[in-house]
Amino acid sequence: IPSKGDSAIFTNSHTVLCIECMNDVLEESIDRMLDVSTIHVTDFVCNTYLKLSDIQFAAYEFEYGWFICVPGEVDETVPDCLVNIFDFARRNKCTYVKLDRDGFVHEELQKYNWNPF
Repeated sequence: IPSKGDSAIFTNSHTVLCIECMNDVLEESIDRMLDVSTIHVTDFVCNTYLKLSDIQFAAYEFEYGWFICVPGEVDETVPDCLVNIFDFARRNKCTYVKLDRDGFVHEELQKYNWNPF
């Protein structure tokens, strides 16, 4: 299978496909997602803040956490723990964050103790 940099052209019926161009398009169409444990956010963020309808970014709750679209910029109303995660995600060229109770624990991010219910 040709890889990026190959200039082979394949023809099939009326379709001409340049592998080099296809690889460039494929690379641009794939987004990175940062896997993060919920230990890196406060109980309030996970159980209250992300459920608000007027937050500044898209967030989707799933059974064990949240999928979050990393925003470009946020104002001072966004909790620091999320700002730090967004900054970390941007530095690592991630477009999305998966905040998961079984997610990856990152030494670079602060950890929070949750209050028992």
